[in-house]
Amino acid sequence: MAFSEFGPQVNLAFFDIDSLNKAQAEIILLTDSLQRVNERIQNGETGLQPIADQLQIEIAELEQAVQDLQAGRTRVDQVMAEGSAGTISFMDSATLFPFPLNPMADQSVFFITIGEDQDTIGVMYERRVWDTLDVVRIDAKNIQVMFHSYDSVKVICDSVCLESSNETILEIYF
Repeated sequence: MAFSEFGPQVNLAFFDIDSLNKAQAEIILLTDSLQRVNERIQNGETGLQPIADQLQIEIAELEQAVQDLQAGRTRVDQVMAEGSAGTISFMDSATLFPFPLNPMADQSVFFITIGEDQDTIGVMYERRVWDTLDVVRIDAKNIQVMFHSYDSVKVICDSVCLESSNETILEIYF
């Protein structure tokens, strides 16, 4: 059975810690190089100004990348749910990705592709069914991570998300 866009979901936020650490280290190195080049320019080597300008551009680009990484803006290329014939593709980077939970089971497993890396996360939850006169609604609550292949996963949940999976956020660090 296909997942319903109106069924239960969980929100995933991805944080690329490895790239963040690498970008921050590169900023330190480039800043040190810029300081040395600026000292030489102050000592009369004005021909080095284009190098200083390029270093400033590279530092600014890396600082923007660090801000994006710290905010969790990541591009998730593709998601496939276990037992589903289809995939979910995202066109843009985002800070939060809604993943539909399997409304017919008490657990869901996702295969997530970011760049060339594919990882897996499995969650379990309690399903609830509401049957009214004109509609049957399935919801989930008490999301728990069963397993994952990431560096770490943190469940962010307040009192509202204890009653609805749609408010739960899983922070994924890779």
